Amino acid sequence: MVYDKRSATFYRNKVSLSTVNGRVECDFESPSDSPTPYEEYVLSEDFEFRASTLQ
Repeated sequence: MVYDKRSATFYRNKVSLSTVNGRVECDFESPSDSPTPYEEYVLSEDFEFRASTLQ
């Protein structure tokens, strides 16, 4: 299934996904070897959230 802007909402620390049973929210879990590129860029206030593809 491909999620687009109507079926998934991405936040810095979680994602909200549309399912056949309604929406569910999932927190992102970062690996223990910090800092990861995710932490450096996505969690940074210096960068802006624009688009993402989840497959």
